[in-house]
Amino acid sequence: MRYYILIAHPADGGALLQRDGDGWTLPNFAPRITDARRVGHINDEMRRQLGWDVFTLRCALSYDSRDSQDADGEGDGGRVYIAEPVDADAPPPANMRWVSSAELASVRFAAPAIGAAVAAWLAERAAGADDRRAAWQVPGWHADASEWIHARLDEIGLQAVAPLRQERAWALSCTMRVATSGGNVYFKATPPFMAHEGAVMQAVSERCPELLPPPLAVDARRGWLLMPDYGGEMLHESADIARWEEALILYARAQARQAAHAGEWLALGCPDRGLARMVGLIDPLIASAERLLGGKPDGLSQAEIGRLRALTMRLKLMCARLAQYGLPRALVHGDLGGNILMSDKGYAFFDWTDVCVTHP
Repeated sequence: MRYYILIAHPADGGALLQRDGDGWTLPNFAPRITDARRVGHINDEMRRQLGWDVFTLRCALSYDSRDSQDADGEGDGGRVYIAEPVDADAPPPANMRWVSSAELASVRFAAPAIGAAVAAWLAERAAGADDRRAAWQVPGWHADASEWIHARLDEIGLQAVAPLRQERAWALSCTMRVATSGGNVYFKATPPFMAHEGAVMQAVSERCPELLPPPLAVDARRGWLLMPDYGGEMLHESADIARWEEALILYARAQARQAAHAGEWLALGCPDRGLARMVGLIDPLIASAERLLGGKPDGLSQAEIGRLRALTMRLKLMCARLAQYGLPRALVHGDLGGNILMSDKGYAFFDWTDVCVTHP
């Protein structure tokens, strides 16, 4: 697999190209890490090749050997990422040059998949802003986020001792790390429907401090969050059942204490997924699954759609049986599996994007 990086020119939406035989290609490399959400290694490699820093915006295209060949003739596919330079005036290396958006339309690329990705990028730029894109996938966003991060660090008396480092960038979040005079600090941005995470984490740290240390700064309007390095080891990597029991008892006790405050958690933006609400969502869920998957390649067959429809009443009856236990609605993290850290100081339950108020 190879990664090709379309580095967009800040002024006109052109791109940085390098010569490849009789055609052109994008800066590229063979990655060791292939998790499409992780981008730190992409930025590191671009710094090595270019001599300056970039922010990776998103993965624009993935293709495999059935779709296209890599520019070097290998048939194992690859990905095309969109990136932008941190410094708008960064000069190109000797083996590359900036090509304007007007010129890009007539460039012959050595790999068809690269040409398709570039054409899609030009069309998107011509169409203007796309509200379906996450904010951090749009050029210019990282400059605003960087300014906010450094302003918040100044307010709490910390100084950055290294440039911001992107860790992940995908549809549901963008995370960055900055080394400071007080240790590592992490920034996270989420889409609007998850923007409540910061306010919820602040409230959890105040009402249930045994679950989470407080965040350093929160901008709930933009869905921005600045956190200390919680440190420790991941609980899901531990075989010590006693640690699991201890962590889950802490969590269950916090749920029990907060059951009387469900309305307050809802007011903070936690989605309401109580049983009555769940029953009302079953029919739309089944219908949406049919629309998205029915009749599509690798989608649901008609027989599978029939079995899906048959689940509707069964799911509603399951909700009714749960209601008979008379348990109150509780604060539910929603994604505990890989989001609990343990240390000699206790536990940190982090990543509250999937939090809701529902049956425990």
